[in-house]
Amino acid sequence: MNQPVLLKGNSLGLTMVLDPGMKFDQLIKAIEDKFVQAKDFFNGQTQIALKIEGRKLDAKELQNVLQIIAEKQL
Repeated sequence: MNQPVLLKGNSLGLTMVLDPGMKFDQLIKAIEDKFVQAKDFFNGQTQIALKIEGRKLDAKELQNVLQIIAEKQL
């Protein structure tokens, strides 16, 4: 992948495509950076459906991803 994290909007919500080969700690940083860049797109009160593709996450990894998104007030 050219980018470790891709965000794609669709009629049902948001698809986040993750680089399957990247170390998880690097991926978390890339997710945080991506959502910081996109913060003006979200108003903090928008509810979205999130689909994750490209990499299978275990429960702890998924919780970390959701925490990062919540901290960015999405």
